[in-house]
Amino acid sequence: MEILVVDDHKLFLEGISYLLEKVAAGAVVTALSTFDEAMNCAATVERYDLILLDLNIGGGDGVALLQRYAELGVFTPVVTLSASEDLQHIQSALDAGSMGFISKSLSGDEMLAAIEQILAGELFLPEAIARALADQRDNRQDLLSALTKRQLGVLALLCQGCSNREIADQLFLTENTVKSHMMTLFQKMEVKNRTECVLMAQQNHLFTS
Repeated sequence: MEILVVDDHKLFLEGISYLLEKVAAGAVVTALSTFDEAMNCAATVERYDLILLDLNIGGGDGVALLQRYAELGVFTPVVTLSASEDLQHIQSALDAGSMGFISKSLSGDEMLAAIEQILAGELFLPEAIARALADQRDNRQDLLSALTKRQLGVLALLCQGCSNREIADQLFLTENTVKSHMMTLFQKMEVKNRTECVLMAQQNHLFTS
């Protein structure tokens, strides 16, 4: 079995290599430590049986690598890793094709079980992460249900950085009408200002599939 590990932490690479030997005796582990190295090798990664990818790889973002693999039609299972448990980053990785997420805070035995589960073709997420993502999806649906089509249109343009004047021009509304929609958005989303409104939309992936 050939396994690619994309991670820039030497001690973690040594530890995960040891664990992978337990999963498959004689496993050949290849390590890449920078985003550029991984991107340059993207066209050849399909020869591996498993890819372990640090979401915060030095020099770039692991999600961008996942998206590149998808563009190339790579079907090798990829599991993302991180010391951070940022839900938005994890969800973005799952949306880009990750087979799961392994927190670097897990014990060796937990990581081993996670890798075995992924090699068996199953998605793996730590229970707390899976629960938090499910809650986030529920929140997203609640928000989408609460907002009208016009309010969502205003919010989408707000998230693109448009001013009230620009929103009004694009939606053929008056600025006063836009301000009224904005106040309703603040109330329904339970935020205090434009910045919090945009952040809430991003955190709940309102405009992503």
